[in-house]
Formats: sequence, C-alpha cells, structure tokens
Amino acid sequence: MKFMTKGLYIKFILVVLTLSIIILPASLIAAAEDKKSFLFAVMPEIPAVTVHKIWAPFVGKLSKETGIDIQLKVYETFQQFEEDLFQGVPDFVFLCPFYVTMAKKKQGYIPLIRNESPLEGILVVRKDKDINSTADLNGKEIAFPTPNNFAASLYIRKLLTEEEKIHFMPVYVGTHSNVYRNVILGKTEAGGGANVSFNKEPEEVRAQLRIIYRTPLSSPHPLVVHPRIPKNISQAVTETILRLAGDKNNYEMLSAIRIDKPLKADYRKDYELLEKLGLEKYCVLSGAP
Repeated sequence: MKFMTKGLYIKFILVVLTLSIIILPASLIAAAEDKKSFLFAVMPEIPAVTVHKIWAPFVGKLSKETGIDIQLKVYETFQQFEEDLFQGVPDFVFLCPFYVTMAKKKQGYIPLIRNESPLEGILVVRKDKDINSTADLNGKEIAFPTPNNFAASLYIRKLLTEEEKIHFMPVYVGTHSNVYRNVILGKTEAGGGANVSFNKEPEEVRAQLRIIYRTPLSSPHPLVVHPRIPKNISQAVTETILRLAGDKNNYEMLSAIRIDKPLKADYRKDYELLEKLGLEKYCVLSGAP
C-alpha cells in the first residue's frame, strides 16, 4: 500500500467494508447451520410425479435465491407424509388448512406464507341432471378426492351431515380432477371439489358441470416452518417468496403451486378458527401417532 496516500488507503478500506456488509447476510445464512440441508415437503394431494414437476422448479429457485440448501421431499402416500409430519421431519411444509392445525398441535409448525385468494369447497353435479339441492343427493354416492382433503372433502362431509342432514356414501377417487370426471361419466351423482381446482380445469370439463353447494370461505394452503428452524432462515424464505411474486416472469411457476399472490400468514387470524369446526371425527389418519 506504499503507493497509496493515506486518504486513498482509508477510502479503500471503507469500500471493502461496505462490500462485506452487502454480501455478509447471504453468507451468514448459508453458513448458519454449517451448510445443513433443509427439507421442503408437499402434502400429496396430487400424484407424486406431478408434485415433482410443479414444485421442483420453485424449490430449486428458492434455494438458489436464498443461498440456502433446500431439498424437495415428494411423498408417494399420505401415510408416509403423515408419519413424517407428525414427527417433525420436514423443515418446511406446504399443506392443507386443517393439517395446519394438527401440525401446530403436534409439532408447533408456524405458517409463513399463504395465497391471497380464499379457499372454497364446492359440490358439483352434471349440468344435465335434475339435481338442484343437497336434498336431492340423500342416499346417493358422492365422490371426494381423499378423506382428509379439507375444502373438497372434510368440510363438505361435515356440512352435508350436520347442517344439510343428508345421508350419503362417500367414494374416494384420489384427486380433484378424478372427482370431476367421475361425475361427468355418471359414476357418482355428485362430487366434492374446490374453487381453485375447478377453475383450473379445461373449459370442456367445467361446461359439463354445475355447482349446487358452496362451503364458507377459508384461508388457503399455507407454507409452514418447524419452530426449530432459525428465524433468519425462515425470514429469508418468506421474503424471497414475496420478492419472486413481484417478478411477472415467475407467475407461471408460482401459479402452478398456488402461491402467485403470496401474503404473510398468521395462525391466529387465518387458521385458529378451524380448531372449532369439529372436523376430527371426519378425519381418517393413516398411521399418524
């Protein structure tokens, strides 16, 4: 440094310190857990191959943008998912609203992000059928995705049983898309779905169906984090998702996973009310403790 004047040397040091301050947060996050890999799980409401197809690009981008090693965990069955969830294995989880209440109760998971658009359960029938109310479905078979799908199954079955006072036989067909097609093919008289899935169906599917019943609106699926995760890590994930949503180039990717309009989530405001719905009696856990 002998060729530098004292003033230039001081300026050089200030520039180095300024650059260090700018890049330090990202390096701190990356080293916070000695480069630990964080597990990101998705509730298996759709086939595993589809989960990987739509979630892998997002998780990869999230990992790159935050500088945190985040790995996607795809589950083949609900039993595998429930066992891991209730034992606190995943660090981050995208799951349905009712499972948020169970995950919080068993492991203390905290909601970070949810989408802006509310979730609504719907009951659909074929447009050409003479079915105009839930009373017309008394004694009939009704298709549902899975027993524990919140809006399309749990909530609707509770309301049909306790408020509409009808008797029906549930038929579980795996996915929302299967529900709509079962109804169209006449395999069941009606089917439980959700506004978000119905709106994504092709026009030729929606054109053959009619909605005859809607549940009250609720907050949609959130991304939750296990309480053991350092706050700087969860904050980095939250802020990165909000920032990604501000770039229109990410819309298609975020829309596919239903967080194209993300908001910070709050358990008390968004999900605590679900604890009082009495859905436990309609829930079918497949091996959770």
